[in-house]
Amino acid sequence: MLRRALHQPLQQPLLQALLAAPRCRCAAGCCHLCALAACSSSGRAAAFHGAPAVHGTTVLCVRKDGEVVLMADGQISAGSKVVKPNARKLRRLATQPVPSLGGFAGSTADGLTLFERLEQRLEAHPGQLRRAAVELAKVWRQDRILRHLEATMIVADAQTCLEVSGRGELLEPADGVHAIGSGARYAIAAARALLPVPGLPALDVARRAMAIAAEKCVYTNDNLTWEGIAADGQLTGGSTAGEGGGGGGGGGGGGGGGGGGARRAVGAAQRGDGAER
Repeated sequence: MLRRALHQPLQQPLLQALLAAPRCRCAAGCCHLCALAACSSSGRAAAFHGAPAVHGTTVLCVRKDGEVVLMADGQISAGSKVVKPNARKLRRLATQPVPSLGGFAGSTADGLTLFERLEQRLEAHPGQLRRAAVELAKVWRQDRILRHLEATMIVADAQTCLEVSGRGELLEPADGVHAIGSGARYAIAAARALLPVPGLPALDVARRAMAIAAEKCVYTNDNLTWEGIAADGQLTGGSTAGEGGGGGGGGGGGGGGGGGGARRAVGAAQRGDGAER
């Protein structure tokens, strides 16, 4: 197969790169084919190993009037399949001395691994989210194992919102609005348009922006969860699934029970000891 491919008319620089590439140490032993994939994109390299393409989600951060809201959808997609519609992609990284939140887009296992690494650095540097994120970005870039993790993080506290990636990048928005994942461009555009609206709190801005992202991005659904930091520093949280249960309370006892459960979940989240992870 490789000989036939080499006999095809190829551009001279690409042919030289293929022949000069070192042999691949992967289990597939695909050598020059991996070099060809690397010349195009890292996503195509995974296709040679039979791994399905994992598409991102949408995680949005909105800061307005002293409030911070981190909101994510619940869809996990692998190729053309929806694996799970109600996954939780947000986490409370710290509650004291400075509350901080995190969300991820990409592989679930890789995202949880990065959460644990960031929590370790927050324990070493309490209340210094920026410093902890910088140290994580450096290790993520340099470590031979961590640099293969396929996830992107967004972290926030009352003063800072940062995107952390495995390329060593640490991005901070200028206007308090940022997003990651496949629907990020739609969520950011909608949130920035809604941000100047007077009387519209950060939570409502995030809800409406995520609703638009869910309409435009096929890898984003409207099953939303959020974590927030109020102006007084208290942690809040909830989900649209809980609100749906409360709305159906008038129809019967089951709906009422769902609404009570949602209120208990939000109450526990406000106390800082609540949400299931």
